[in-house]
Amino acid sequence: MKKKNGTGKLKKRRLKGIFSAVLSLSLMIATCMTGVWFFFCNVSKRAEAAEHIPQNPTWNTKTTVDNPVWIGKDVTWDCVYFGSYWQKDTNGDGKADEKDEKTPIKWRVLSVNSSSMLLLADQNLDWKKYNETEKEIKWENCTLRSWLNGYNAASNEDGIDYSSDNFIGQAFSSEEQSVIQKTSVINEDNTNSGVAGGNDTKDKIYLLSISEVCRASYGFLEEFHEESETREAKSTSYAKEKSGLDYFYNCWLLRSSGTCETDVASVFDDGTGLGFSYGDGWGYNNPGGVIEGDSVRPAISIPLSSSLWSYAGTVSSDGTDGKISTWDCVYFGHYWQEDTNGDGTADEKDEKQPIKWRVLSVDESSMFLIADKNLDIKPYNQTYTEVTWESSTLRSWLNGYGAENNKNGLDYSSESFIGQAFSSEEQEGVQRTSVTNKTKNTEDKIYLLSDSEISSTDYGFYDNLRKFSKTRGAENTDYVNKYSNIVTYWLRSQNNSSEAVCVISNENVGNDGFWNAAVNQYDIAVRPALHLSLSSPFWSYAGTVSSGTVDEKKSGSGENDGTGTADEGKSGDEEKDSSLTKGQIFAKGNFKYKVTKVVPENSSKTGKVTVVGLSKKGKNASKITVPSNITYEKQDFQVTKLGEKVFKGAKATAISLPSTVTEIPSAAFVNCTKLEKLKLGKINHVAKGAFMGCKKVITIGGKKIYKEQNLKKLKKSGYKKFK
Repeated sequence: MKKKNGTGKLKKRRLKGIFSAVLSLSLMIATCMTGVWFFFCNVSKRAEAAEHIPQNPTWNTKTTVDNPVWIGKDVTWDCVYFGSYWQKDTNGDGKADEKDEKTPIKWRVLSVNSSSMLLLADQNLDWKKYNETEKEIKWENCTLRSWLNGYNAASNEDGIDYSSDNFIGQAFSSEEQSVIQKTSVINEDNTNSGVAGGNDTKDKIYLLSISEVCRASYGFLEEFHEESETREAKSTSYAKEKSGLDYFYNCWLLRSSGTCETDVASVFDDGTGLGFSYGDGWGYNNPGGVIEGDSVRPAISIPLSSSLWSYAGTVSSDGTDGKISTWDCVYFGHYWQEDTNGDGTADEKDEKQPIKWRVLSVDESSMFLIADKNLDIKPYNQTYTEVTWESSTLRSWLNGYGAENNKNGLDYSSESFIGQAFSSEEQEGVQRTSVTNKTKNTEDKIYLLSDSEISSTDYGFYDNLRKFSKTRGAENTDYVNKYSNIVTYWLRSQNNSSEAVCVISNENVGNDGFWNAAVNQYDIAVRPALHLSLSSPFWSYAGTVSSGTVDEKKSGSGENDGTGTADEGKSGDEEKDSSLTKGQIFAKGNFKYKVTKVVPENSSKTGKVTVVGLSKKGKNASKITVPSNITYEKQDFQVTKLGEKVFKGAKATAISLPSTVTEIPSAAFVNCTKLEKLKLGKINHVAKGAFMGCKKVITIGGKKIYKEQNLKKLKKSGYKKFK
């Protein structure tokens, strides 16, 4: 019995111990489950894809080499790597030169058959004169041909020996040189100017001719004198460094004769062919009249069977590289975005909604994010003044800095983006980032991307900022559209101290992918960027976004392509809209206008427009007068501003601006080679480079009281030929 009683007590003690252990374990599990439940309550969307860790952006690519493919007006080329050359700063000394390592040369496939490929360098690789001294010259005896191929002194009229210092020897190994095919180069006469092209040659490396850069089968627009993205080329950092220029370094030489015996044809930086009567010929010794030398974009043929080339993806003339970029996305924070209370307006009376961010890069501890949509409208700085990112009011507003942090002395510590978008707990997960600037670096939690970041393929962006690209597209939220439907957002980069760079999200706004806007321009959107800790419990997975064609029905569903959806209006003379809206573009007479301010139909006030370009009629007019007021679709507008490159390539000898226009923007008169007379009102600001490519002495007209002041401001543009 004692044994039984003892055994019974032992069993009870054991049962109590087991019960206690189970109870303790249950409490521990309950506690853990409470924490887990709390975690998943905060990141409920992450639970839907619990196994998904955000990834870096991806590009879709093909793996076969083919001839160029046209899709509408755009064309896509396959590319290959072959040879190596100095192209970028690899040693970190701030210069791209011969001290750097050579990197693989990327070539576009212009044509391919069963045995060989005709290749054109994807970028301009060097900067050279067509011939070293001034004389009548042809491709067969110019120094550039000798330098490209490593010919001796007998091969050029200047008698310079390039057998030991040449492009072919610097770019290709002896094995690579052996597979480059010697091509029969046909040197045709310039049919427009009647200048002879000289004898045909046989070369391994050569430049393209006028007829070849107009060949649709190679992927080029057939009209030589028209600007075309198909002929545009970006110069390497090495070529740009050798040019010593701030602009025009993307122009490239052809081998064809130009408008006279001492001219050679070339391609302008917008793809316009020069060397026909449609453009001035560019002399071999002094192309463009003010620029010595020009960029070199070689062509070669190599066999398909060679094992020395490798596939390099595709490039496209529409700014997409023929590829679609896809980003993972996350939700983090909340901001006003849509009309949630049904009053017809998206404003601060509505509920804030989750902010969707694209993942630009991710490492083991954090994510680099940019807002999927433009979230607000703010000027870069509240007043027009010289300012940097460090001292701008926009930086202070984004981060909630005090009055001492911006030039205007405005205190944003109690009213800021970071305070309105994130709770104090969420703000803890936003990492302070070292932000690199041209002037002074800063430490910020919230900031804007730079021009180099928004053109980085590592982040999923097309690498040429000068061209519009859907990879940089971003819709406005309804909250932003309340203030402006211009789908354009700020970068923190600046080309001068009173302007900042903006990204164009809307293809019809301009040919370039950016513009420089005055720092106090009020209608440009804000698209913030930040670094978020992966360990923060407040973010959740939000699917993917791609840079394809917009589908508004899918917007916000994880399938949105992220491009702009604002109605840009009609650009043709006969395609008119009876109800003009802000941001809309229309054409009338010699000009294209963009609506910047609208007023009610029965209002006595006048709307405002900006002249953004010339119509076909305006481009060919010999005299151009910009009106101070216009009427369109029964609405009255005052002309108050000029857009960048507004008169680009105009053939007019005389241009007159109204007194309502007081500023001349960057490149406004670029390549107006015939301009001789310019009539102005009082001008308050002239941007540097406003008269790039002009050649003649320009007589300034207008009221005498303004002439002296206007002349001083005009000369600040860098162009000196005014009187």
